[in-house]
Amino acid sequence: MQYHSRSYDLNQQYLANYNRDFGLHNIDLLVGYESDDYNNEWSQAYGQNLYKEGDYTVNNTIDQRRGYGAKSEYVTKGILSRANYNYNEQYFGSISYRRDASSRFAPEHRWGNFWSASAAWELAKEKFLQNARWIDMLKLKASFGQQGNDGLGNNYAYLDQYTVTGSDGFFADGTLAYKGNYDITWEKSNAFNTGVDFNFWHGRLSGSVEYFNRTTKDMLYNKPVTPSLGYSSFPMNIGDMRNQGVEIELSSNIIETSDFSWNVSLNGTYLKNKVLKLHPDLNGELIDGGRIWREGEPVYQVYLPHYLGVLNNTAEGADQSKNGLALYEAKNNYYNAYDAEGNVIVDANGVPVSVDEEGNVQSIVDAYGNAVAPGEEYATTNRTTAYNTNRKSTNVMAPFYGGLATEFKFKGFDLSVQCAYQLGGKIYDINYASLMHGYDSYSVGSAWHKDILKAWTPENSDSDIPRLAGEKDLYTNSGSDRWLTKSNYFSINNITLGYTLPRTLTRKAHIESIRIYGAADNVFLFSARKGLDPRMSAISSVQGSYYTALRTITFGIKATF
Repeated sequence: MQYHSRSYDLNQQYLANYNRDFGLHNIDLLVGYESDDYNNEWSQAYGQNLYKEGDYTVNNTIDQRRGYGAKSEYVTKGILSRANYNYNEQYFGSISYRRDASSRFAPEHRWGNFWSASAAWELAKEKFLQNARWIDMLKLKASFGQQGNDGLGNNYAYLDQYTVTGSDGFFADGTLAYKGNYDITWEKSNAFNTGVDFNFWHGRLSGSVEYFNRTTKDMLYNKPVTPSLGYSSFPMNIGDMRNQGVEIELSSNIIETSDFSWNVSLNGTYLKNKVLKLHPDLNGELIDGGRIWREGEPVYQVYLPHYLGVLNNTAEGADQSKNGLALYEAKNNYYNAYDAEGNVIVDANGVPVSVDEEGNVQSIVDAYGNAVAPGEEYATTNRTTAYNTNRKSTNVMAPFYGGLATEFKFKGFDLSVQCAYQLGGKIYDINYASLMHGYDSYSVGSAWHKDILKAWTPENSDSDIPRLAGEKDLYTNSGSDRWLTKSNYFSINNITLGYTLPRTLTRKAHIESIRIYGAADNVFLFSARKGLDPRMSAISSVQGSYYTALRTITFGIKATF
């Protein structure tokens, strides 16, 4: 095979800036134009049976010569402007406007308009606060801004695209390769922020508190559809979403002397989100595999069968061979049967009879052999039934996250530690699931998690881990909320220890400073389960050949001349 690819990207930007002071007034104006032209072309050719040793070109093949090639283009253009104003570094204002176009949208929907405005007020310079000498800086601020997104992964997303075949110069057939949507347009984010920045007691306490509200309208998404249509998904603007919360940053110089200093910094974010509206064609919800979006509910929701534990039926006459199987929660979605007088028909045990839409009588029995009335939830060992009748949505997004840092300095020594944390969320631990029973758990050489030692047995009948069978039970390891685990974590990201030689020593060698240091990155991670790294994904742990960040230790000497 021979392969050739050529890509080029031409970015143009033309800016004009004007800045002028009028006494205490300052004006800064900017206008501009920018464009980005991306082009990719590739070609490849195949052949079989080489006839000249050492020559691996397609021209050196005898049979099955064939070739392919394609070209892809992507263009964006934008007109931009901005005006900044401040009075005496005390009152600040800014407005901006830009108009952008993307070739990924049809000509009628290609252009989008975006604007922003912001203002700030430095209260510490006001006369009514001049006697508050402990206030170094106190600034109120607010802003609103818009941003566009055209990220669809296909440069001709508004067009249907075909693979064309033929021979002898005649067109033979065209197969749909990508389903486009002529009506898609820009995804637009409207972000509102307001808060306060402060610095008190000459740096002993500084930071900011900010409220944010970001609404994303006309979200772009590749909507999944039934493959029987001839395609599995197509792009569309599926609806609107809102993220809102509070961000806090605090920093304190707790101790500050000539020989010793100690600084601590802390930041945290509280975030919640909600789907505000979905496209009318979606009827209020969008299901994509194990994810679900519903109007009025959080965005990061998984949609899975509910795991109930393990079947352990000790009732007289029960089928003991099924004990130890995984249990899932299903629901009887059939209807009540009524007699001619409108009364609900019941069986010999007094349980209402179930019928389907055609009126056929259905006998629904739970895993323990009990009849189930229409509308009731019940335990079943058939995960497929649970999946089709009673999946549950669970919000997995962590609402709290942030970081912590501290630094010590004593004479020539310095020590810093940087940490991060996350609280309140869940994650689908796919790695743990693959180590519990597993798809080949009955074959020699399979690796298991140590929790497999707690699997159900007649002597360990209270276990919530299914049994180990000679051949793997069909639904033992199936996807369900059994694999949802807390995504809380605390990580020590960096520890650095250094020593700076006294200047009385380095000056003799005409060196400004010499610092000897050692640093450790990705030092520790504390999570709900050993081996689980919740930092790698918001929904599920990463499986396969992906590894968590490597722990590294470095040593060095830095000299400044």
